[in-house]
Parts: sequence; structure tokens; C-alpha cells
Amino acid sequence: MWGWSVNKNTAFQFLDMFYSNDGRHLDTAFNYPMNGVESDLLHAVKIISEWTRVNNIDDLKVIFKYGSLDNKKSPDSDLGILNTQDMFDIANEYLGSNLYSLMIHWDNRTDIHSIDETVRCLDILGRNHSFNVGLSGIKEVDCYHDILTKLKVECVDHEIKNAFNSVGHIPFNLSVLPDYRLWAYGISGSGLKLEEKDYRVDSYVKLVRSDDFHRERFSDEDKTAIKSYIESSDVVSNLYEYSMLIKELDHNFYGYIVSPSRVSQLEQIISFREKLGKTLR
Repeated sequence: MWGWSVNKNTAFQFLDMFYSNDGRHLDTAFNYPMNGVESDLLHAVKIISEWTRVNNIDDLKVIFKYGSLDNKKSPDSDLGILNTQDMFDIANEYLGSNLYSLMIHWDNRTDIHSIDETVRCLDILGRNHSFNVGLSGIKEVDCYHDILTKLKVECVDHEIKNAFNSVGHIPFNLSVLPDYRLWAYGISGSGLKLEEKDYRVDSYVKLVRSDDFHRERFSDEDKTAIKSYIESSDVVSNLYEYSMLIKELDHNFYGYIVSPSRVSQLEQIISFREKLGKTLR
């Protein structure tokens, strides 16, 4: 949402607070923000790049996803060798040493040969320039795993959608590769709130999702059970914290992605993790 409902000044505040609390991993993409404005392509990356230059930062770990050719939610994509090289050049230009992973973003291909070419290209670039191979939204997961295993890729970052109500659902064998880093996104059910009245007009759900998104994905039974847990908890005070707790306790995951839209939300996230850390100790 950076460059859309989250402006540059707010994003800078996020980065200041995140970094000062030892946060390093960031997730972005060539086509963010996905607001349909062509001139906004790369805007989120440019915000990160400007912040790193202003603050002389060289130890971020930025995941840069690529593949989509526009920010209009169209299916058009290019994961070929030439575009992979072009995307690395762009990522390197804006992120430099802060580039952590060049990540394939939404690959619906079934042709093994073309997938193999992409993975080999990424692997060579990664070995030569010290970044990880990344995957997100991959249709032929087993094919990717076979190729990565044959190439003996040392470290892979893979983002999968895994919310509080899909805990334990991992669609592949994590032991295939030695250092497989699984990241969860959409941990709160892609922006769900406990009550429909709690959504802001510029929230992700209101800007992107259908009018019946909440009712279709949040059963009364789930709502009642989570409310009961929150009311009895000394640590968890809302659905987002509940979602983070589920992922903190799920050891299949290397990490999870949070998406605050206000500074106060990031403050709450940091505060929650501090409280949780004391509780778990």
C-alpha cells in the first residue's frame, strides 16, 4: 500500500521505527502499489531506496518480487531470462546491498523447461551477487523443488498465504531443501477484522476486496472462539495479535509479514512482540 493509502512520510516513519527496533526484513515488489496507476510502478521500492540513502543504511534485507508487468492486477507476467536479468538490474539499482531475495511472483506456468531456465538464471545471479532465490504464488511447487534440489541451491525464501485459520496447512515437504525459509503472508486473513464496523474506508479490505469478503471468510463460530480467547488473554488484545501469535508458535515458518497502515499499528505490533517475548521466556 506504500505510495497509495500509505504516503512516503508515513512509510519513512514505519522504517525509522522498524529499523530502530531491530527490524531488517522488508517485502516489496516491482508492481507495488497495485493501485492501477502506471506511473506508480516501483513507487514502493523507490520509497525504500530513498530512505536507505538518506539514512546511509546498507544492512536491510529486502525481498523484491517480480513477474507482473503492471499494477492493474492483470495476469500479464514475464519470468523469462531477459526480464529476470532486467529485474535484478532494477533491484540492484534501487536496493544495492540491501537486496536480500529476488523473488518470482505469481508463476502459473506448467512448462518445465521454461521454469528450469528461470530458476537457473536466478540461481546464477544469486550466487554472483549474494542474494537468495525467492518464490511466491507458485503453481508447480514440486517442479520448482526438484530443480532447486538438483541445483543444490543453498537458501530459498518462499512466501505462502497462511492465515490464523489455516495453521498447519503446508502444501509441500519442507525437508526437501536444507535451508528453506517459509514466510506467511495474509496472516490475519488478508486484513480481516473481528467486526465489519472496524474497517477503515482506506483499509486493504475496503479498497481491494469485495463487499461480502468479511462474511464469506469469517464464520460466527470462529469469531466467537477468538473473542473468547482474547477476553481471557493477558497478551492478545485483537485479531491481528491473535494471528501473529499463531505464526509465532508455528515453527514451520521462518517469519511472517505484517502490513500496518498507521504508525500506531506498528507500535502495537512491536509492543505485542515484546510482551510475547517476556511471556514465552
